[in-house]
Amino acid sequence: MSRQNRRTGQKAPAFSRASAHRAVRDPQFMQHCVQHCFAEPGKHSAPWTMRTLDLLAALEKHDQLVFLDHLGDHGVSAWLAQVETLPDHLLRMIQLRCSMLDLAHAYPAHPVVTWTEFLSTRLKQQLVHVQCQSLDTHSPTPLLEKIVRFETVHAVASERDLERRLASDRRVFALIHAQFPLEPLAFVHVALTNQSPTSVQSILQQPHTRTPVVPSHAICYSINTRPGMGGMQIAHQLINQVVQELASAHPSIHTFATLSPIPGFTRWLAKQAPGTLDRLNLGPDNLLERLDASDRANLLQLCARYLLLERRGNALHALDPVAHFHLRNGANIQQLHFLADSSEKGIRESLGMMVNYQYIPSRLEEHQRQYRHGGTIFARPEVEPSIHHPQLTRVDG
Repeated sequence: MSRQNRRTGQKAPAFSRASAHRAVRDPQFMQHCVQHCFAEPGKHSAPWTMRTLDLLAALEKHDQLVFLDHLGDHGVSAWLAQVETLPDHLLRMIQLRCSMLDLAHAYPAHPVVTWTEFLSTRLKQQLVHVQCQSLDTHSPTPLLEKIVRFETVHAVASERDLERRLASDRRVFALIHAQFPLEPLAFVHVALTNQSPTSVQSILQQPHTRTPVVPSHAICYSINTRPGMGGMQIAHQLINQVVQELASAHPSIHTFATLSPIPGFTRWLAKQAPGTLDRLNLGPDNLLERLDASDRANLLQLCARYLLLERRGNALHALDPVAHFHLRNGANIQQLHFLADSSEKGIRESLGMMVNYQYIPSRLEEHQRQYRHGGTIFARPEVEPSIHHPQLTRVDG
């Protein structure tokens, strides 16, 4: 199935892009694939199942559809059943779902959408075996390496940075499948503080002191899901468990919130008020730090309008993807912060704006229900009080 690289001693890919393209157009090869899809699962069919997964990974999107179309509805179902029998089935299913989600997005009218939903259903059945774990510096190195690798919100800059995120006033929680203990499916970084931080740099760069902190705030400053796990509600499960565990371990905590990016704000502003971005000059010498109080208030007002009023194509849910994620999980919009992320990415995506989403345990279920079914956004009164909308409800903390 795979060749040995004579120079490095490592396995070479089973298929090159060119050989994969030829394979899906070889009737004899594809007939073998179909036959093995319907074969009895076991050691004889496993090599062919892994070979077809390698084939799919090597193909261009259009050729991936050629392969799946050749299998057809029954063949795809049988093939996915074969994948579930592999020793590393969970990881294979996640990788496969990642590819099929891309296909479903590119070809929304194709049966691949239905096949992706079927795969998602099978994958969800595997998630009953996940558990929430608190990680520390003694956690297995391969597990911590994957935390670094899959961190997409605030990249881990160094080993020292990772150690800081695992210190006594910080927490990293991960959802892990019982059969794959070194593979985080979702994870969250939490800062335990006695006040609400106003910038992510104050969290990432704050030196660690040995003095014990009696925390009043638990601030989630980075939430990640493994590629291929999006839309599976696994991060929602993780947040609920983290809130429960921290509330039990630290009764002094009265505020559970996030310090979250607003990744769609600059893109939205470019369409709504392009002159504003031109005036700010978002190059190395951007003017954000030198803005007067009036200009800052104007930008905060625009950002509040974006979060509170702008909706997706269905006119129901929040346009911003991170806002949608937290509101769908039952949070409310607590507070906006100007220049709270001074990194290049933060300036590029949101002019450095960040927002707190507050999780109030006793209200989560009701907020989830009203947002998911009616699009109701819950926000604190101080978040741009001049904005009113039938789908906007003000709440006290």
